[in-house]
Amino acid sequence: TVGVRWDDHSTAGTAQTYRFTQLFRLDETGTKIHGSSGRGFKAPSVAQSSTFFFLGDPTLAPEFSKGWDVGIGQVLFGNVTLDLTYFRNDFRDLIVFDFPTFSLQNVGLAESSGVELTAYVQLTCGSSLAASYTYTDTENLVTRTQLLRRPRNKASLSFHHRFYDDRASLNA
Repeated sequence: TVGVRWDDHSTAGTAQTYRFTQLFRLDETGTKIHGSSGRGFKAPSVAQSSTFFFLGDPTLAPEFSKGWDVGIGQVLFGNVTLDLTYFRNDFRDLIVFDFPTFSLQNVGLAESSGVELTAYVQLTCGSSLAASYTYTDTENLVTRTQLLRRPRNKASLSFHHRFYDDRASLNA
């Protein structure tokens, strides 16, 4: 896929963003190789930039980011799929909350990278189980410290069941 976007924000200015994705399927082995690359833009929200809100700061600059990922997925035993993905994001003017000053600020340069492992199991025709684990390493490149409120380790487990001829479903 290819996507290109042009934004013209009334206060944050203009930005051109894009996203490219690719998926290669090897049907003989049940393997999928995937990747993406893109650029992002995020103008400060009304609450972040307005003095009407307690923490608002009208001098906040918009965030810009560049990121990419690459991964491989594999079908095992016909009903189990495993996927391993490496990702990297580079930020300029990342908007963060600064606890010592109790205010919003821009971080000049920051990065995050890590790996994500996901597993999907089709239990029955209408039931499936999914699990994921993500390890993320972040860094404020100005202060050489880890970005706050971004977990280094994150895991999830979910169960999905469809019933009544796919007219209803249960997620837990």
